[in-house]
Amino acid sequence: MGCGLKPLSRPWVWFVLAFAASFAAAQTRPRLLAVGPAGDNFGQAFESMTEEISGDFELSYGVITNAKGSARKKRREYKKFIAYLEELEPSMLVLMDNFSVDLYYQYQKEFKGKRPFPPAIVAMALIVKEAIQRLENTVGISYEIPASISLRDLRSVISMPLERVGVIYREEFSDFFEEQKRHCRREKIELVGYSIQSAKRRSDSGQTPGLKRVKSRRRQISEGLQHLIEKERVDALWVMNDNALLSKFLIENVWVPRLSEFRKPVVVGVRGLLMVEGFGNFAELPDHYEIGNWISDLALEIRDNEWALPESLRLNRVRQPVSAEKVILIKFARRHLGFKEEQLGEIDHVLE
Repeated sequence: MGCGLKPLSRPWVWFVLAFAASFAAAQTRPRLLAVGPAGDNFGQAFESMTEEISGDFELSYGVITNAKGSARKKRREYKKFIAYLEELEPSMLVLMDNFSVDLYYQYQKEFKGKRPFPPAIVAMALIVKEAIQRLENTVGISYEIPASISLRDLRSVISMPLERVGVIYREEFSDFFEEQKRHCRREKIELVGYSIQSAKRRSDSGQTPGLKRVKSRRRQISEGLQHLIEKERVDALWVMNDNALLSKFLIENVWVPRLSEFRKPVVVGVRGLLMVEGFGNFAELPDHYEIGNWISDLALEIRDNEWALPESLRLNRVRQPVSAEKVILIKFARRHLGFKEEQLGEIDHVLE
């Protein structure tokens, strides 16, 4: 396989083998190429796609490793991305994370006016509305569960008041925060924001931009949590899925120390943050299998419109899945949040 297509993890071996022969021979079905990291979540979405549209498309998955922070590694992954496109000549792309979105944006800049750009569906990327704005011929599926839904569902299973909820966000996501704030007003929940400013680059500094950024974020997140918890006295925190604020270093050195005595809800959108002791205690998570179904529906809709975005997609480029899984740390909820035992059936997964 010249462009390095490979299985994502052991549960994937069965369908990788099933489609392996198609990588070497031309097929009558149009090629749909999904590009993204290896991992079980991506595997669930792709498996759903194989069940839904393998009779309509020749499906391939190209593994791309997130190389943000390393210019050399990013060039390597970009070359791999180009190789996938040149060898497989897909009729459609599915971009499975923000890094693959960045690579397609780079590709469109480099080859604008020189090569056609296959229509693309962005799924499982963070803040997808902003992510797709710079891409041509691209639609997206929102990955985050809106704050209004997560907080409404949390409020229904606890007796603790939930009226003012703190949020830390980077200034470039101000529009996203304001959108979430508007939706929460309909649920009579006030989002109280604290904006993290970008680290300024100064030529007279001896520090690298990366080090300056980490130090600045560490300080600002600490100040933001102190402000929201002590001054604003919020009833809960809603943690945005922003990797820039949730690095391993920042979690261990800022978030967990600051939240260790916070005996109120901390709502997260990633299962892993529930596993970090002293961090999240409630999550509403996307259903990855359903995301695969949404991708399949969009792919067929675009194909049937002769590989152009239908008017309905041009007017509304982001779709919002309706299914999510509620997860709670039950001991914490019973001890500190006034968990309503009669609502236990509303929770999809209970963690100790």
